[in-house]
Amino acid sequence: NSTWVTAAGVSNTVGYNPQESAAYFPGHQYFRRVVYSGSNNVCRNASEPVLLNYYPAISSNNIIPSDQTICSGSAPAVLTGSAPLNGKGPGSYTFTWQDSTGSHSWTNIPGFIDVASQNFAPPALTDSVRYRRIVRSSACISISNTARINVHAPVSDNTISLLSGGPPDTTICIGITPNRITGMNVSGGTGLPGDYAYLWFSSTDYSNWTEVAGATGREYQPDALTTGTWFRRRAVSGECVSESEPVRISVLPLISNNIIAGDQVVCKSDIPAVLGQASGQSISGGSGKYIYQWQQSSDGSSWIPATGVNNSSNGSYQPPAMSNNIMYRRFVASGANNCCSSISNVLELVKDSLPQGYTINAGKDTIIHSFDRIIRLQASAPTHGGTGKWTLLNGSGSFDNDNTPNPLVSGLSEGLNTFLWTVTRGACKLEDEIQVTVLNLFIPEGFSPNNDPGGYNNTFRIKGLDTDKQLAELTVINGAGIEVFRTSNTGGSEWVDWDGKNMKGNDVPEGTYYYLLKLISKENNQVFKKSGFIVLKRY
Repeated sequence: NSTWVTAAGVSNTVGYNPQESAAYFPGHQYFRRVVYSGSNNVCRNASEPVLLNYYPAISSNNIIPSDQTICSGSAPAVLTGSAPLNGKGPGSYTFTWQDSTGSHSWTNIPGFIDVASQNFAPPALTDSVRYRRIVRSSACISISNTARINVHAPVSDNTISLLSGGPPDTTICIGITPNRITGMNVSGGTGLPGDYAYLWFSSTDYSNWTEVAGATGREYQPDALTTGTWFRRRAVSGECVSESEPVRISVLPLISNNIIAGDQVVCKSDIPAVLGQASGQSISGGSGKYIYQWQQSSDGSSWIPATGVNNSSNGSYQPPAMSNNIMYRRFVASGANNCCSSISNVLELVKDSLPQGYTINAGKDTIIHSFDRIIRLQASAPTHGGTGKWTLLNGSGSFDNDNTPNPLVSGLSEGLNTFLWTVTRGACKLEDEIQVTVLNLFIPEGFSPNNDPGGYNNTFRIKGLDTDKQLAELTVINGAGIEVFRTSNTGGSEWVDWDGKNMKGNDVPEGTYYYLLKLISKENNQVFKKSGFIVLKRY
């Protein structure tokens, strides 16, 4: 500052505006002002000098990337600022970052004012933002280019379902094509009409997802499935991606072993045996829980719900009384909305019938006084190819042949004995009962042969004798031991009841007599003997 020259440009005014084009700029230059006064500038005064540092304009103030597009809620890439040049030079630079949105103009970002870092990492954004960098070096200032971060709205309404208004999951049977998976129209993203792309994915384990080839529509129609599968939809618009909640299609195994048994020939008006699951077979498949419906048909082609209770939870069915030939089958369903179903094999019930007016008769109920407990039953014989069989219902008794209509029954019990005569013809059978009441022989202790009206008690009559089936012999002795009466059915003789007369036909005196009775069964030769006293009184 010892050699001074006149400053370039206009230098004779009170003030001075240095010329930037002067040869000494950029650089460092001293300036002073000299004030003159008086004739020939006799008075002169020089000010203290000032130093003017003139730096070149800051350059290379750029930030990259200049523009980005992101989805709402995500953080943009770091904004990288170039190393500036000029100004005062390295070590003199400070950086201030600013942002601008639709709601405010350029504003310093707190925490990033006059900092040393030349880069900036924007936070996660939900709206579009512009960024720029201000570089300061001494008196030099430089504003960078603008970096715009375009923010797309989140993709929303990415919801899928199998049935409109229905549950998110469904169940089908193996090999069945499920319902179409529908999806809502999404919104957000770029917001431009039609600027949405869809991709569908499937998984059998909910962990590993595979893109479904060619499935790029808003809806998706799955193929027939053999295993449970999850599906989800990816919706893309701009930089935003949305994964829907998955829907699951459960796949059940086919119903198997729906096999019914019970082909029958049934007599008209009879009730058939219960129809049900075939022996040794267990129904399986589906969800493990089943509903049943029995169906009937007269021709094997047109089927209607079976008459009566056709949906028993145990899978059986009781047909009604037979009136015509009829076929039955069983419908079985399982799973949600009965998605699995099965039709069984067909059973046929054939009607049989008896000839018009066909009847049977087991014989008349009877009461017998019997010591040998034997009776020969007399039922009507089966006709038209029928067969008969006797069975004991009550009491006791043994048949010599239970298939003949007139068997000999022995071993009857005292009191009531009931027997059933059953005639079977094909699927038809008729039944009739007979009651046989067995009483012991009744031997009166006295009688009065005095010609009472109606013959009441005029003879000594033993009740229960069956002289057709027994050999009988009666002897009556008086108090002196003299035989006064004898009767028998042996040797061609005819049994007669004692009328109070002796062998000559004369009345015996009143008194007490002694009898001897002997019976031999013609059926089994069983011998019965009994003796006792008889009081004869005429009054």
